[in-house]
Amino acid sequence: MDATTKKLLNLLGSDDLELRVAAAQVFSELGISTKAVIKALGNCLREPYEPMQLAALKGLARLGAADVSHLVVPMILKGGIIREHSMAVITAIGPSAIPQLRDLYEEADFNGRRAIISTLSAVNGKPAVEFLLKKLEEESFEQQQHLLARLSDSILSLIHISEPTRPRLISYAVF
Repeated sequence: MDATTKKLLNLLGSDDLELRVAAAQVFSELGISTKAVIKALGNCLREPYEPMQLAALKGLARLGAADVSHLVVPMILKGGIIREHSMAVITAIGPSAIPQLRDLYEEADFNGRRAIISTLSAVNGKPAVEFLLKKLEEESFEQQQHLLARLSDSILSLIHISEPTRPRLISYAVF
């Protein structure tokens, strides 16, 4: 580990919150993605200070977060911009996050479930689609509409249909 990385890691432990946020942003901008950096950014997600969580999520989205998915995935239950960025990080983590998302689903509120549905759709793959199909019959009408739209996206991307072809297929299916 070089001197710059060590210094930045030390800054992540500073009492000055602005310095810590800046250090997380620098890691992201420089693309420093060592295990120690990923772990330190993951630990920043435990902070109650939202700008620190946001800087860490942005860094993890860019640097990789598979090693700290256990810290990232629960962030999807938070609101606002934290939820939005955690969804992007979880999507980047990929299929290995599906079991954690399934586990969180039952405890999530309406918006948390919508976020999990959207993220599973973006992660895609057979386990995600199967889970979404299973949840379809259990949800409220509003959530069923969201589920159906995301399932449609997932299924169409699984069969690799190009955008110009989709409307024709849908019109054939309807008539």
